[in-house]
Amino acid sequence: MYKRLYGLLFIVFCMVLTSACQDKVELEERGFIGAFSIDLEDRQYVLGTELITLPDSESKKNKNGKREIKKVNSSNFSTAVDKLNETTPKELNFALSKACIIGEDTLKDAEMLYWLANSLEHNIEISGKLIIMAAKGKASDVLEKQSSDDNSLGNYISNHYKHSRNHGGSAYQLELEELVNALREGRGVAIPLLSFDEANKTFEFKGAAMVKENLIEFVSENELDGMIWAKEMALGRLMSEKTDEGFFVYKVDDQDIKYIFDENNDKLTCSIIVRTSGTLEDHPNKISLQDKISDIENKFGQQIEKEIEKTYDRLNKYNIDGYSLTERLYKYRPDLYKKYGGINECDINVDVSVKINY
Repeated sequence: MYKRLYGLLFIVFCMVLTSACQDKVELEERGFIGAFSIDLEDRQYVLGTELITLPDSESKKNKNGKREIKKVNSSNFSTAVDKLNETTPKELNFALSKACIIGEDTLKDAEMLYWLANSLEHNIEISGKLIIMAAKGKASDVLEKQSSDDNSLGNYISNHYKHSRNHGGSAYQLELEELVNALREGRGVAIPLLSFDEANKTFEFKGAAMVKENLIEFVSENELDGMIWAKEMALGRLMSEKTDEGFFVYKVDDQDIKYIFDENNDKLTCSIIVRTSGTLEDHPNKISLQDKISDIENKFGQQIEKEIEKTYDRLNKYNIDGYSLTERLYKYRPDLYKKYGGINECDINVDVSVKINY
């Protein structure tokens, strides 16, 4: 009796295992979306995709796979994805998508931008950590460019944020979940700007699109330098400063930032306290500078303070909470959040201390 029972259980177990493989799709049969673009034409989304397909078993010439750009039009994102699937025998997948580039016309249309962000959020294959970027003109024009290293745009963008913290404002990163929350709550947001340098065949990360419901304006890269400190993304950054002792390059090896909220005369205040340490890069006369280190540290400290204050003022002009102060206030001082309801009227005080490891 027990032998029959065990035999029956074994057969059921095998059936479960074999059925689980029924819908298996081989890697060669999949098409992975490295990055995609969204433009707007006649109130329809134009979905452009960087389709990466792995080489089949008979052709391994391109070990990185084939890069192909496909575009489809539709009144909503979900239907656009369905149309895209009809253009290829491959089973398309957005799970590995690194970035979405949104074109200028889409950014200008508040309603279409809102529903786009909502559709991306509810697509089960798309991560909330998807990198969001803006483009002047058509986003598909940027997507179609090919860098000199022949890398996919999705990987290019991802690698930039992983390894290029010394690019000032261009290291500022915006993710899908942050864009969705800002649009849903009626807050402003800065979307990093992506362009292509035809001469050098490289992508450039310079400036941002200032958006509150829709596009307000584009700003330059140096106006966003303070975001690097506010988002704690300054590690590895190189800063330069000219003093009476010469020209110095400071590399950030460590950083810590604290936000302390208080009130003064019924006015909400926030102290932004930055502590950073690092080294001077390749200076020929380090020993002779021993008595001057304190002055050099102060110079770099003043530079960081100006960056943080300048970026805050620029963003605050459009009521964009680029430093996430409302979120921090709600988390750490709920009593003040309840009283003031946010940071619309908040005075900031920046205190920076730089330590050069000598």
